[in-house]
Amino acid sequence: MERMYLKKIKEQREKLNLKQTYLAEKLGITGASYSRQERGLSAMEVDTLIAICEVLNIKPEGLFTANVNEAKEQMTAILQIKLPNRIKDDLIYLLQKNSDDLELLNQLS
Repeated sequence: MERMYLKKIKEQREKLNLKQTYLAEKLGITGASYSRQERGLSAMEVDTLIAICEVLNIKPEGLFTANVNEAKEQMTAILQIKLPNRIKDDLIYLLQKNSDDLELLNQLS
């Protein structure tokens, strides 16, 4: 499953017409290493995330804050769909769990 913050990094990089190799060079790592990190196949260090945000001119907290808002919007949409309560409860639980994890990340940053 793709992590939303990685998707946002990729989207911003593509919006700026930057190649992965350009970011890798700026970070002092190989293109293959950067590619694995952006795809979520390798762990991304906090320092690397901050450096990527600087190159892409985005705030690190923005990568996670929007996800919390998206989760809340999804919960609202689920409540409006005609589904059995059991399924709604399960979906809302999963979104809240994800939202709680993201809020914890926001508090740590």
